[in-house]
Amino acid sequence: MAINSKRSYLIRSLFRVWVVFCLGLVSYGAVAYRLVSIQIIHRESYRERAERQYQNRIDLKPHRGIISDRNGERLALNLPDCYAVGAHPPKIKDPKLLSQKLAQLLGSSPGYVLARLSSPSPFVWITRRADQAQGEEIASWGEEGLSLFREAQRTYPYGKIGAQVVGFTDVDSRGLSGIEVTYDRLLQGSPGWMILQSDGLGRQNPRPDFPQKKATDGGHVALTLDVVIQTILEEELKWVVKKFGAPKCMGLVTNPQTGEILAMASGPTFDPNRPGDFPPQARKNKVITDIFEPGSTFKIVTIAAALAESRVTEKDIFFCENGRYRVGEAVIRDAHRGGYGWLTLGRILGYSSNIGVIKMAQGLGRATLYQYSRRFGFGSKTDLDLVGEVRGILLEPNQWTPLTLAQVAIGQGVSVTALQLAMAYGAVANGGFLLKPRLIKAIRDDHGIPQTFEGPEVVRRVIPRQVAAQLTKFLEGAILEGTGKSAQVPGLRIAGKTGTAQKVDPLQGGYSETEFVASFVGFFPVEEPTILIEVVVESPRGEHLGSKVAAPVFRRIAERIWRTPSFQPYQGEELAGGEDYGGERHGGKALAVQDLPLKEVIRILEEGGIPYRMEGQGDWVVYQLPQPGCSLGPGEELALTIRPASSFIEGLRRVPNLKGLSIRAAINRLAVDRLDFRLTGSGVVVGQVPPPGTRVLAGATCRLICRSDGQ
Repeated sequence: MAINSKRSYLIRSLFRVWVVFCLGLVSYGAVAYRLVSIQIIHRESYRERAERQYQNRIDLKPHRGIISDRNGERLALNLPDCYAVGAHPPKIKDPKLLSQKLAQLLGSSPGYVLARLSSPSPFVWITRRADQAQGEEIASWGEEGLSLFREAQRTYPYGKIGAQVVGFTDVDSRGLSGIEVTYDRLLQGSPGWMILQSDGLGRQNPRPDFPQKKATDGGHVALTLDVVIQTILEEELKWVVKKFGAPKCMGLVTNPQTGEILAMASGPTFDPNRPGDFPPQARKNKVITDIFEPGSTFKIVTIAAALAESRVTEKDIFFCENGRYRVGEAVIRDAHRGGYGWLTLGRILGYSSNIGVIKMAQGLGRATLYQYSRRFGFGSKTDLDLVGEVRGILLEPNQWTPLTLAQVAIGQGVSVTALQLAMAYGAVANGGFLLKPRLIKAIRDDHGIPQTFEGPEVVRRVIPRQVAAQLTKFLEGAILEGTGKSAQVPGLRIAGKTGTAQKVDPLQGGYSETEFVASFVGFFPVEEPTILIEVVVESPRGEHLGSKVAAPVFRRIAERIWRTPSFQPYQGEELAGGEDYGGERHGGKALAVQDLPLKEVIRILEEGGIPYRMEGQGDWVVYQLPQPGCSLGPGEELALTIRPASSFIEGLRRVPNLKGLSIRAAINRLAVDRLDFRLTGSGVVVGQVPPPGTRVLAGATCRLICRSDGQ
């Protein structure tokens, strides 16, 4: 019995030893596995975790580039000593007391600040725009739940001056409008980063041996604006709005020899330092986004066409029907009481006779008047470096009735932007060339070294030089003895034209009897025009004629510009490409010659010394390669596709904008206009040839360049 008892005890002891051994073996194996896992299998993962404990990566923000005027005056820059104030609500001991202190210091609503401090979120922003004094005051409180971050704040020293052109940014310095958004990528620069070492107390210190990437500051943009002229324009627009109670006005000052925009404004406007305090309508640049019927200022197109086509001469006279003229079922009247009898061409323009101009248009026909309207740039975007430009309204000639022809001839039944109208008058002032408007003088890197400089760019020759000279003479006569007398400045020769157009009544239809658009466009000095001013005032009260409302504003602006030192530099600038903007001096760029008669195109190209070849038969250029503005390589010719003029009026189609569409949607859209297609790639349409808006014959092939998201 005793032996069995000892044996049983020995077995139990051995079992306990075995269990302990097995547990130890398992524990040792687990520890060994863990060590292998840490040291070998997951070595990189644990190394990164360890580095994160003693290393911290921070982002380095670049400084946003500066926007300046042509003379270096800063229109947009950064204030470095600014703070963003954040809060950690769970750490705030007395949110009510702290909200009152912050609201009083920052000029905010106590209720708003209290709501932020009572938020369930672990972190909230109180403000992103505290100045240095406010930041230092908050830091002196020693409040554990508040955090201060030093940030550069975008500021606009001139406030409302040039605001709609310059634009503004959000709190993260991202462009939202104007030049700020057009050149956002350039102005932003590229962010960088730095690795800091953290010690046991949580202090962070830079280490030169740790990797880093320096931030690249944004580039700078110099505009063609002159802040002095911009200020004059905006002050005088403010004056006319106050004097006539107008809800909207627009103004533009350009150099017609170069296409440079010296000032551009519309009212009402806004302060980019406080954009949220103003309605969205005030932030629009109405010079490029809003359209209006130009009225009598458009008459230069009709008269220019009649002169250029040799349908009339300077000595011809027209009977103006004593003020009443029937066109179809409508009766057209002249504004002058009693009308006019016989008038010369110059006096028709100077006295602004509707009937005389309509008779000229009837002699031209709808196709010719349409062609010259397009030549002057109406119905097309100018492609200015700003977002939101519209193309205006100019119906195709096959949609014109006899009454439409008469209306378009005198500037009704057609809608334009203020910029289009200014560039059209610029073509008269510079001898017959439509120029692309320029808003960028230079682009510089963060060291101030110019990266690009664009000289004047010719779109096309619109009219011969002698026709431009005749029109200038007529326009000067309009100032001396016609409707533009109130635009006169003693000692200064001015050429210009008034305009008064009835506004369309959206409720009753037809034209309103009480709402008008008063306008004036003029340039000076006549001997060598270097300043062109346009003023457009919508729905003025008390007076509504362009001669009574817009012309006096022109005079006030012109007189102030003429007497300012800023006027002198513009007299010395050389015309782009010399007298004819031709030959190699157009910069090797393809001029815009499509949508023009072949005879006129050949003359333009031969005058400019530009080689060309023709494809097809007919008397009208319907397409060109390279496209306007693209470079011509050495030995390269301008390829012209020609068709009969009749196809221009009725057989052509506009190529739609297909970018961003799926292949199926793009093909369906082309089918609507009876256009064929050829595919390159797959996915979404990212490019197309011909470009959107190009006129082509039905059945023409459009090449779709496609790319999938992964490519």
